Amino acid sequence: MTLRADLYIQQNASWSHVHTHNDAAGSPIDLTGYTAAMSIKRAPGQTVVARAYLSSGGDADGGTIVMGGAAGTITMSMTPAQTLKLLWDFDLWAVIESRDPDAALVKPQNTLVYDCSITNTNGVTTRVLEGRAIVRRSVTP
Repeated sequence: MTLRADLYIQQNASWSHVHTHNDAAGSPIDLTGYTAAMSIKRAPGQTVVARAYLSSGGDADGGTIVMGGAAGTITMSMTPAQTLKLLWDFDLWAVIESRDPDAALVKPQNTLVYDCSITNTNGVTTRVLEGRAIVRRSVTP
């Protein structure tokens, strides 16, 4: 079953979130040998490159995921440089969409979407988390 949870990320700051994957009885599931991947995008179904792609493998380009084995934990994390990139073009799009540079307001936060999937040793993939990634804009670079 997929758990719905909103993630709150401060732009230009270190971020991490730990999720414990439990069975129906509430006991942690042993994730030894599992891999994980997570994408953060502007909207569901978006086919362009993700704002961030986190992974437990070497293919991550927007953060890392560490699997906690018998503890059942999935730890997602991003560096300040990675969280900074989450909103890199939002101001530009506000100007393009409004067609009036004076009407474009910089929002203090933007809402993206994400999901996180795990894959077991038999190749079966399960989505464990999904929801909104609410990114609070940084003032200090």
